[in-house]
Amino acid sequence: MLNKIISEMNRTRSSVTSILLLLLAFFSLTYFFSNINADLIRAGEARAAEIAWEMLERGNFVLPSLNYVVSSESLTKPPLYHWMLILTSAQLDWSNWAVRLTSVMASLGSIWMVLLLGRQMFNVRAGVFSALVLSTCIVFLENSSAARMDIFFSFLILASIYCFWVAINRESGSKWIYGFYLLSGLGVLTKGPIGILFPLVVAILLSMNNQNARGWHELKPATGLLLFLFVVLPWYLLMYLTAPGDLGFNFLFGQLAHWWAGSSNVAAAGGKSFLYYLPHVLIGFFPWTLFLPVAVVVGVRAAKWENNAAIKAMLFWFLGGLLLFSLGGKKAARYLLPIMAPFALIIGFYLDRIGGRVSQRHGLILKLSVALVLLLVVVLTLLIAGIVTENQWVVQSLSRGQERGGASTLTAVIVMLRDNPLPVAVVVGLMLLSAVLAMAGSIRRNVNLMVFGLAAVIWTLVWPFALTIKPALQQQMSPRVVAEKIAGMLPLDAVIYGGGRAYQHSIRWYLGRNIELESSGRLYDRTLYEHSSWVLLMENNPPQGKLLASGRKMLQWQIGYYHVTLFPGSSPDSVGR
Repeated sequence: MLNKIISEMNRTRSSVTSILLLLLAFFSLTYFFSNINADLIRAGEARAAEIAWEMLERGNFVLPSLNYVVSSESLTKPPLYHWMLILTSAQLDWSNWAVRLTSVMASLGSIWMVLLLGRQMFNVRAGVFSALVLSTCIVFLENSSAARMDIFFSFLILASIYCFWVAINRESGSKWIYGFYLLSGLGVLTKGPIGILFPLVVAILLSMNNQNARGWHELKPATGLLLFLFVVLPWYLLMYLTAPGDLGFNFLFGQLAHWWAGSSNVAAAGGKSFLYYLPHVLIGFFPWTLFLPVAVVVGVRAAKWENNAAIKAMLFWFLGGLLLFSLGGKKAARYLLPIMAPFALIIGFYLDRIGGRVSQRHGLILKLSVALVLLLVVVLTLLIAGIVTENQWVVQSLSRGQERGGASTLTAVIVMLRDNPLPVAVVVGLMLLSAVLAMAGSIRRNVNLMVFGLAAVIWTLVWPFALTIKPALQQQMSPRVVAEKIAGMLPLDAVIYGGGRAYQHSIRWYLGRNIELESSGRLYDRTLYEHSSWVLLMENNPPQGKLLASGRKMLQWQIGYYHVTLFPGSSPDSVGR
C-alpha cells in the first residue's frame, strides 16, 4: 500500500514538473522573440554591430575598428562575439533580428543548460525549478535579447562547467572533458582571462570530495591545455604582432588595471560603490532573492554534512563571483549575468529539497516571502488604477518623478496604460490571480503551486511590457526614425554631438555608418575640428524654449523625446561667435 502511494506521488510530481517545463518553454520563446527586431538603441548594441560590420568590410578579423580606426576605443575585448555577429548577420543584410540572434539563442541555451545541470547535479524537478528561476529574473530577461556579449559569455561559462560535470561523473575516457577546455578557450576569446577563471575554480571545487569524480590524470590536463592554447593563442599573438604602437601591449596587460579602476578611490576616480550590486541582486533577481538567505544556509549545510560537491561549487561560484565583481571599479547590472546560473541552481536546489516535506519553519519563510510579493502586486495594482483613472495624487507623484529623470520611459508607460484600459485590467487581474495562487501554495506548503504562481507573476508583468510598452517606447525614441528624418540632409563629414554614447552609435548605424562620432572632445584619436563641417546636436528632454545656435542658419526638429539641431560649424561652441 505504501509503495502504491509513493508511486502515485511520484507520478503526480512528474506531471506537474512536465507542465511547468512546457510553460517555461512557451513563455521564454514568446518573450525572447517578441522584440528581437526592435531598433538597436541600448548601450553597446549598435557599437557591437558596427565593429563586426567594419571587420567584414575591411577584411581584417584580428583588429576591430570604429570609424575605420583601430584604437583603445575599439580594442576593448577579444573578437569572438563580433565574429558571431558576422556569421549571423552578413547574409541577412545586418537586420536588427539577425544582430540579436546570437544573444537570443544564448539565452535559450542558458535556460536549457541550467535545466540539464540541475538534473545532473540534483534531480529533474530541481532542474526545472532552476530553469524557471533563471527565466524569470529581471536582469536576465532585460539582457536576453540585447546585442551585447554578456549573455553569450555567460552561456559559454555555463556550458563549459556542464561539460566538466558530465565528464567527471561518467565512464572513464569520456570525451565531454574536451568540451570544457574548448568552451573555456572560447570564453577567453570573448571577454578575456575571466573566461577561464570561473570555469577553472568551479571545476576544481566540483572535483574535490566528489566520490564519483575521475582522477585528474583521467581528465587529460596536458591534452586539454594544448586544446585551450590552440583556441586562444593564435588571435592573441596576431593581435600583439599587428596592433599599432603600444596598443597590443596595453590590451594584454592593461585590462586588469582598467577593471580595477575606481575601486580604491570611488569618489575621486568616478568608480561605483562596493555595495553597488546589492540592490541589483535584490531587485534584478526578484522575487527569488527572498529565498536566497535561507537557500544559502540549506546549501552550506548540505555541502558540510552531506559533502555535496555540487552545491558547494554553486555557492562559491555565486558568492565568490559577486564578491569579485563588487571589488572591481567598473560595474554594470549586466555584469551579474555569469553568476545568475549558480543563483538559479541554489534556489532550485532549496525549493526541491523542501518540496517533499515542508517543515513548519520553512513553511513560515515561504508564507512571509510570498506575502511580500502579494503586497507589492497589490500596491502596483493600485498605482496602475490611479494612472488609468488619472487620480490627482498619483499624477502629481509621477510628475515629480518625471522631473527627476526617466521621463521618456515613464511617459511612454503612462500613455500606454491610459490608452488601453481593458487589456491593462486583464493583465492586472492575471497578475493578482498569480500572486494569490502563490500565496495559496505557500499556505498549503505546496511548493509546485507556489513556484508556478511566482513565475506567473513575473510573466504577466514583463510579457505585456515586451509586447506593448516596449515597442511603443522604441518607436518614440527610435534612432532609425531620427536617421530617416535627417537622411539626405546630413553631409558625410558631419559629427554627432551629445545624445549619449549609445544613441550616437545607433544614429550612425542607421545612417549607413558614414558619419563621425564625437566623444569627450576627441574623435577616436582625431580631433573634432579637423574633420567636421556640420554638427548634429541631440538633447534628451531639452528645457522648454531652449534654442541652440540661435540666429544662425540651421535645421531643428523634435523627434520622439529628442531635440535635434543640425547646423554648420566645427562645434556647438563655435556657433554665434
